[in-house]
Amino acid sequence: MRLIIILFIISVVHISCNNNVGNELNTTHPTSSNLLPYSDAFSILNIDNDELNQDYESLVNLIKYADTLYSVETQDSNFNRVIGMIDDLATTSSGEMFVLDSRQFTVHQFDSTGELKGTIGRQGSGPGEFMNPRKIMVYSDSLLLVSDATKIEIFNISSEPQYVETVNLKHGVSSICSIGDTLYTFSNVFLHRYINDENDKIDLIHAYNISSFEHLYSFGRPYQSNYPDIVQRLSAGNMVCNEESGTVSFLYQFIPLLKAYSAKDGELEWSTRFDDLNLPRVSTTLNEGRVRFAYSRNENINDFFFEPLTIKGTYILVQLTRSFQDENREDYTVSYIIDSSSGKGEFIPEEIPHVMSTSNQYFATRDIHGSYFPSAKMLLINNRE
Repeated sequence: MRLIIILFIISVVHISCNNNVGNELNTTHPTSSNLLPYSDAFSILNIDNDELNQDYESLVNLIKYADTLYSVETQDSNFNRVIGMIDDLATTSSGEMFVLDSRQFTVHQFDSTGELKGTIGRQGSGPGEFMNPRKIMVYSDSLLLVSDATKIEIFNISSEPQYVETVNLKHGVSSICSIGDTLYTFSNVFLHRYINDENDKIDLIHAYNISSFEHLYSFGRPYQSNYPDIVQRLSAGNMVCNEESGTVSFLYQFIPLLKAYSAKDGELEWSTRFDDLNLPRVSTTLNEGRVRFAYSRNENINDFFFEPLTIKGTYILVQLTRSFQDENREDYTVSYIIDSSSGKGEFIPEEIPHVMSTSNQYFATRDIHGSYFPSAKMLLINNRE
């Protein structure tokens, strides 16, 4: 995992034409002035508390003391891998697990006992095929949605998996979630194509009726900049939907900020800032009339946000991996619990597994530490503390 992060954030990644030389040159992003209300976040979380309040501690214990039902490995004892990668997980209320494997361009389906039932999709550009699968989601225990570049592939999973339809969208899709019969999609892919100047009103999140895929409304402003490529890079992130609070929250990848919007009208409800983190930064410089963009990493500690997750009602679990350049220090997972109705939360002062999906009393976790090949586990809540 450390190697992937380093390769992702190191060195120069793009050069674009200088269309609007302004005060942003020779600047390291993000800046608080380009992302309001970064400086006026309603809630600020620090890594400094030693204990959780009783409500949050009970939530953490649900994961901490959950029983392992089964494990899914990317490598067996004979080095014959069934799964190439574990990019995303989705679960059903009966304990089935779906594993997105972008290396093999497929989704592996496991039953409630951990037995492999089969695979869904394959590489290609036709119906039910994938070219760049990013996220998966189970809807109402009956449909599996797979985001793939600028389309969503839909499969019926109520019995034997069957291809249903391909929904083509005008924008890229890299994160999906739902509330009721509304699907919310996000992507910063190709965002730079629609931005001519900093006054363009471009939205990040788009709402659709999940049955007809009629577009309902859009909301969520991106990072502000004179340079479209900076807007695209700094607007990267992931969403999480919460049914009980009626909010759609967005966590930036390179900015320690979680913003929650009303699922009804897209109005900003609250924002929470995470302090004391070491996220990659983007620098801009002018070189012979061209703007050069570069990712920079910290010398000793690097943090990388995972996708946020709704957990047990109105709560959001925000997790990140913290990696060290010191070979004597092991990478570990940093976690926060946040109330999706208010944005208030706390740092979890102990390491818990990386949770990627929940459904009913089940948690699906991914282990990325201690081995080059990740593994996934299905956990069952036993309500013991």
